[in-house]
This record gives sequence, structure tokens and C-alpha cells, in this order.
Amino acid sequence: MAKIIGTNIESQKIGQFYPFWKIFFIGLFLGVLYWWLTSFVGWLIIAPVFCSTASGAWICSDLIGVSGDVATIIIAFLSILIMLYFRMHQPLIIAVSAGFLLWGLSRWTEGLPIKEIISWDIGLYLLSYILFSWVNRYLYITTVIISTVLIMAIIRTSLSI
Repeated sequence: MAKIIGTNIESQKIGQFYPFWKIFFIGLFLGVLYWWLTSFVGWLIIAPVFCSTASGAWICSDLIGVSGDVATIIIAFLSILIMLYFRMHQPLIIAVSAGFLLWGLSRWTEGLPIKEIISWDIGLYLLSYILFSWVNRYLYITTVIISTVLIMAIIRTSLSI
């Protein structure tokens, strides 16, 4: 005897994708803020405090890199607050993933003209936040974590080659 199979087939659940404009403006704002914080932290906080003494010479030799790393941490914290305000799903995973992926961005863009630095900062923050918010649509946390870790490993490995 033949079995009748219902047409209701349940697939893996996917959460609501955030409106593109929210992610776009978050990435745009964070890219500009990253550039500004890197400049502000480097020239107005780290340089006057550490570069006036001989013990801070190693920080002064990599002033842009250190200030960019500090700015990445501040941006990750601020992005969590912004995404919580917009009620986005799993903001901690998105912020930490983007921060890990863009760690060292100021060293990558060091020596470029200012307009190009700002363009790269905005573009990379836009792409990383769009990518990780798209991955975080899945409701099962194990799927999200495994795919996020794989994406981060592939991208960071390709950057180091």
C-alpha cells in the first residue's frame, strides 16, 4: 500500500533578515568612526602619553597600528550597543566576528591617502557587518557559530598568504 506524504515539509529555520538600510548605515557609521577613532586615539591620547618617554618608544614606532587596535575594540563595543538599540539578533557574534576579521585594518591602510583610507574602512566595515548579519539569520546557534568560525578562518588565512 502506498503512503501519502504531506506537502508540509519543514526545513531549517531562518530568522528575519534585517533591513538592508540598517546594516548599511551601521557599517557606514562604524567605518567613519573607526578612521576618526584611530586618528583621535593615536595623536591625542597615545602619542602625548607614551611618546614623551623612552619606555614608550615601541608604541611610537607602531602608533597607527596600536591606535587602530584600540579603535577596533571601542568600535566592537559601540556596535553591540547600536545593534541592541536596533534589536538585531545576536549582536555579540556579529561584533566580535567583524572585530576579529578587521583586526589590523589600520596597518593594512597605513601610507594610503586619507580619502582612500576612509573608503577602505567604510567598505570593509560594510562588507563584514553585512556578511555576519546574513550568517546570523539562522536560529540554531551551532549553525551560526560553526559557519562564522569557518568564514573567519578562511578569510584570515587568505589574508595571511
